[in-house]
Amino acid sequence: MIKDVAMELAPPALKRNIDLTWEGIGHALMIEGNTPMLREMFSKLIDNAIR
Repeated sequence: MIKDVAMELAPPALKRNIDLTWEGIGHALMIEGNTPMLREMFSKLIDNAIR
């Protein structure tokens, strides 16, 4: 999910000359919770970092 969010926000990051890359940890990490809300949280965190 985080990789997908990062890929979606890569174009706005590039416009600000920010190289947004993804480095995994080598294995899947399970987070239990509300998927849409977690996705929104990660999206906001990455977007705020870009700004």
